[in-house]
Amino acid sequence: MEQFWSRRPRSRRALITGERAAKIPVALVPWTDVSDNENVDDFTPHEAAHAEPGKPRDQQGPAESCPHCGRAMIEQSEDHIFPQFMGGTRTIPCCKPCNDRFGHRFEGKAAQWFQKLHFYFATQGLHLKVPQIRWKEAFEQDGRHYDAVFENGEAKFTLSRPTVSIDNGVMNAQFGSQGQLKPVLSSLRKKYGISPTPDIEITPTIMPRTEIRMGPELPRLAIKMCSALGSLLPAFISDELYSSSKETRRLVGNVTYDFRSHFPGNESRPALAHLIYVERRETGLQGIVRFFGAHQYFCRIGPPSSPRPLDALMAVLDPVEGAESFHALPPLNLSQPPSEMAESAVAAATSAWATQLSQSARQRGASESFEVTLRTRVPDEGEG
Repeated sequence: MEQFWSRRPRSRRALITGERAAKIPVALVPWTDVSDNENVDDFTPHEAAHAEPGKPRDQQGPAESCPHCGRAMIEQSEDHIFPQFMGGTRTIPCCKPCNDRFGHRFEGKAAQWFQKLHFYFATQGLHLKVPQIRWKEAFEQDGRHYDAVFENGEAKFTLSRPTVSIDNGVMNAQFGSQGQLKPVLSSLRKKYGISPTPDIEITPTIMPRTEIRMGPELPRLAIKMCSALGSLLPAFISDELYSSSKETRRLVGNVTYDFRSHFPGNESRPALAHLIYVERRETGLQGIVRFFGAHQYFCRIGPPSSPRPLDALMAVLDPVEGAESFHALPPLNLSQPPSEMAESAVAAATSAWATQLSQSARQRGASESFEVTLRTRVPDEGEG
């Protein structure tokens, strides 16, 4: 296996749930025409989002066109292959309209899912190399909403917003942060010339069990991550992606839960590692995205194209150490997983994912009581 890029870092229980049916569809985002389903436009920006049409496609070089939409990069941005909220650092160039739209439409929501799970890891003794963890309005207790924050190795719970009560003409106010307190104190000083003693922080004794629900943003994120890595394949051209090909630009791709095991030597990769694999075949580009070493998607991201080298790339991010690496390897020639499975088979497979995730977390430093329950999510009717 050839390694062509690598970076080393500078020196309660989570319930993930959804709905189930007797016969479970595991294909989450089918090939869809934008005219039939506007959700697909979450991935591909409108042509009007670009300042000008740029050069004709046949005059654009690979460095001049955005890999995601195929148009000239009038205003260039940097797209993280592994998103920053996962701890990723390596980027590819793309146009700013594409990058902005990813963040607004699905990456922001996906980030919330990851941050909540990161918080649970932290409360169980497993500290990840990810941006500071803050979970807004994590839970409600006694009619008050609390933010969950993990700082300096300690979980803290602060009021999401100030509470004010008046008793016999006496106002009592409680605050969850200095930021909430300062404007109120400033107003009291200006109006009344008083500086009351503040009660700044409230820490509840226990955080209730909370469900973390997965939405359609995760499979869309998987498509985007696969597409970003695919742009690093040798001799890549933007027409190789559904989202940018002039023939199939209105198609995004296909995402399916994948319960199969594809990669030999899994023990050589760190437990809990995120993984992206993409390969170029005669039938087009396809790949695998795996979150936390367990939750896995199969992605079809490109149509058949003119003859090109058959290559494959793998990217691995260790969220515990912060190490990120990219490797070239021979294509595995993956087959398409089934689009639906019996409920009992899906239940058994997701239980195995949960067991693997829980064991990996404990292996990397989480408490022995750490446990995750996974349930498959069935798309809502009409969701693409």
